[in-house]
Amino acid sequence: MNPDLTSQIERVIEEGDYYGMQTFDQHLMALFKAGLVTIEEATAAATSPHDFSVLVRQAGLG
Repeated sequence: MNPDLTSQIERVIEEGDYYGMQTFDQHLMALFKAGLVTIEEATAAATSPHDFSVLVRQAGLG
């Protein structure tokens, strides 16, 4: 694996929903939208709680 390209993996996954790919935080968002977890649970479990909070605000959910 090329170390210069590993930083691009998360971006590729984020943009790969057509192929069924999603990041952990994207799945947490789906669980939150479905009412299966609370915003507090999702934020606490997120890879980056700050980025997850931004994602929630951008989606108009928080």
